[in-house]
Amino acid sequence: MFWKRTNYYELVKNGGSEIDLSGRSLRLDEVKQIARALLENTKVKALWLNGNNIGPEDAKALATVLERNTTLQGLGLRSKNNIGPEGVKALATVLERNTTLQELWLDTNKIGPEGTKALATVLERNTTLQELGLSKNNIGPEGAKALATVLERNTTLQGLGLRSNNIGPEGVKALATVLERNTTLQELWLEDNKIGPEGAKALAKALNRNWILESLNLYNNNI
Repeated sequence: MFWKRTNYYELVKNGGSEIDLSGRSLRLDEVKQIARALLENTKVKALWLNGNNIGPEDAKALATVLERNTTLQGLGLRSKNNIGPEGVKALATVLERNTTLQELWLDTNKIGPEGTKALATVLERNTTLQELGLSKNNIGPEGAKALATVLERNTTLQGLGLRSNNIGPEGVKALATVLERNTTLQELWLEDNKIGPEGAKALAKALNRNWILESLNLYNNNI
């Protein structure tokens, strides 16, 4: 039997304020349909595309639209996606001009330190993003240091997810140093990062001077 594939352009164009298309194994042409529809539907506030095997070219298609879209506030590209450094660089470039996106979830996308650096550079100038998820991206100490540098100047980010990123004590020390001065970050997820006693001590010292952070998650860190 022939199964007709969904017309994602019409689905998104006529959709409501929140559209969840997670786990649909979207093709590139379908992601482009979704991106094109975002230019016409001004009601969409949140779009979830988690678990869709989305790659760098898909991310580029979405980035092109985000440059002109003025209503989307939340974008989820978590889990079983693979935008990589190339895809995140395209999204990062757009974040420099987009003034509405408040939540961006990029967990499990093989971004690595290179992609994290590109994102960090833009976060220095972005003034709207409040929640950023980068868990399971193998950003390492290098990526953590890049984020630490920008957190000293960024004044809008309130939640940062960095779970399972091989950050280690070196990367956590850089983050801890900035937490002493950052006045906006309220939630920080650092589970499963091998920070050890050394990293925990650095965080403890920072918390003596930080009165803003409300939630710090350190599960499974060999503390």
